[in-house]
Amino acid sequence: MRAYRIAELVVLPLAWGGTILAALQTQRLIGPTTHSICGPWGCGPETGALVAMHLGWMAILGPPLLYLPLRMRLSPRCVGRLAAGLVAVAAAGIGAIVAWQWLAWLPSAGAWARPYIWQRCAFAVVTAIDLPLLQVLGLGMILAVLNRKSLRRGNFAGAARFLPSQPHGSDANVATAKATEETASPALD
Repeated sequence: MRAYRIAELVVLPLAWGGTILAALQTQRLIGPTTHSICGPWGCGPETGALVAMHLGWMAILGPPLLYLPLRMRLSPRCVGRLAAGLVAVAAAGIGAIVAWQWLAWLPSAGAWARPYIWQRCAFAVVTAIDLPLLQVLGLGMILAVLNRKSLRRGNFAGAARFLPSQPHGSDANVATAKATEETASPALD
């Protein structure tokens, strides 16, 4: 087994798990354990728990979303579509949360709280940690920026030189397999 395969199969998953564990342990590093985000728009969870969950989602989603397109050698067009899809899904989720605040919270809020609708919307988005909308939005934008830079350089994120040149066999084996598939199954028109 080559060193890069050992790193991919052992070292990277261990580092990924350690990063997730470290992200979730940040709740112990942050101040008092009270509802520290309060205002006329409501009270939120403990700051430490909120930060730990946001970092945890980023640690869970970040490495696969940034490494796998590189490892799979996706085309810049495919990576661009992935980035656009991530941004679109996150924007739709954030839009749904904002719409819900306008439709559900605003009519039931007192007259003194209604001027704080945008703070309430931001509060609802930031404290919605069940779905990683902010992380998906951020990772989609990071992927789009890396893809834009790679288009200028001609390779994805400039890191393709660190990957093995033939991840699934030699070109001759792949070409032979494709030729065999084409001759074995006639094209259906």
